[in-house]
Amino acid sequence: MKPWTRPDDRVRRVIAQIAGEHGVPLDRVMGRCRLARVSYARHHAMAVIRWSSGLSFPEIGRYFGRDHTTVIAGVRRYERELNGG
Repeated sequence: MKPWTRPDDRVRRVIAQIAGEHGVPLDRVMGRCRLARVSYARHHAMAVIRWSSGLSFPEIGRYFGRDHTTVIAGVRRYERELNGG
């Protein structure tokens, strides 16, 4: 994987890639849509950003226009899904 020079570029690429993998439009992942497959893609992106960048929950929340507690809940929900639960 190519190293990025700015966190903004890295985060945007991750979000766009994950949205594409899930077949969800980027504007929906970044928006307020609460459909299960859209929110799952959003939680997936939040978790990958957290794991790969080391950004704080509030920093990740700013990218998505959400509060840090929403990011915490999304990452936890995604991790539960990964573990079969």
